Amino acid sequence: MTQHRRTAGRRRAAGPRRGFTLIELLMAMVMGLVVLASALSIAEGMYASVAGMRLRDGVGRQARFIGMSLQRDLSETGVDLESMVAFGSLAARGDTLTILSVPQDPAAPEYFVAPHATSALVTGQGTCGARCLNLRASAPQLVPGDLGLLSSLGANRVFVVASLVNRADSSAVTLVAADSLLFRPANMRDLKLDRSPTAAYVQRLRPVVYWVQNRQLMRAERMTVSGAYDGVAIAENVRAFQVRLVFTDGDVLPAADPTDADVTNDYDDLVGVRVVIELDAERTDRSVRGGELLTRRYEWHFTPRNLVYERNRRL
Repeated sequence: MTQHRRTAGRRRAAGPRRGFTLIELLMAMVMGLVVLASALSIAEGMYASVAGMRLRDGVGRQARFIGMSLQRDLSETGVDLESMVAFGSLAARGDTLTILSVPQDPAAPEYFVAPHATSALVTGQGTCGARCLNLRASAPQLVPGDLGLLSSLGANRVFVVASLVNRADSSAVTLVAADSLLFRPANMRDLKLDRSPTAAYVQRLRPVVYWVQNRQLMRAERMTVSGAYDGVAIAENVRAFQVRLVFTDGDVLPAADPTDADVTNDYDDLVGVRVVIELDAERTDRSVRGGELLTRRYEWHFTPRNLVYERNRRL
C-alpha cells in the first residue's frame, strides 16, 4: 500500500504529458518553408548557371574550331603562287572566302600547253577547242573536279577539269564552261595562249572555300564538274559571316578591285583578311537571358605570311 502511494505521488509530481502547441507547429512549418524556398532558389540558380554554361560552351567550341580551321588554311595562302595586280591567291565576296595555293606535292608539276597549229595568237580559244587544252604530257596528275591554273604571257586564269583524255605523248583537257571561278577570271577569258612551246602552262591548285549555306558554315577543298563548291558543314547556327580584305595602306574592303583607278586595292596589295562571325546557341532556355536566344560575335585578323613575303620581295 505504501509503495502504491509513492508511485502515485511521483506521477502527480511529474504532471500531465504535453505535445507541441499550434503556434510551435506553425513556426516550425514557416521555418521549414523558408529553408526549402532558399534551397530551391539556390538549385534554380545553379541550374540556370549550368544551362548557360552549356549553351555558351557550345557556341565557344564552334568558334574555336572555326578560328583554328581558318588559321590553318590561311597560313597556306599563296604558297608557290605569286599574287599579281589582277590575280591573287586570296579573294572574298560578302560571306565567301576563297584561298588558293599550289599543293606541296612533287607529283603536281607544271604541264606545258602545246602551241596552236597556226602561228597567230588566238584570244579566248584553247588549243584543241574553245574549252580544250592540249598538254604535252601523256598522263598528267589531273582528274575531273581538280582546280587548275592556266598561265600565259604573264596572265593567269583558273579552270576546273571536266574531263581528260590521255594519248601516247599528250593529253586533252576539257574545261568546265565558265568565265569566272572563285571570283577570278576563268578558262581562256580574254587570254592569248603564247605560241612558244614553253610559255603557256597549267598547274594543279589547292582551293579552300568558306561560305554560308542554310545557316551552316561550309568548307570545300574541291570543285564539282559543274564548277560548284564540293564542301561539308563545319559549323551550325551561323547568323552572319563577313569577310573583309586588308591592304597595305590600311584599307579594309569587301573585295579587291584591279579595274578601278585606285592602285592600292589590287591583289598584289593584299596583306591580310578580317573575318567576323555571329553564332547562335543551338536552342533557347528560359533560365538563360529570359528565354532570349544566345548569340555571340567573334572577330579574327589573319596576316598570311606568304602575302607579306611576296609583298616584301617585290619592294
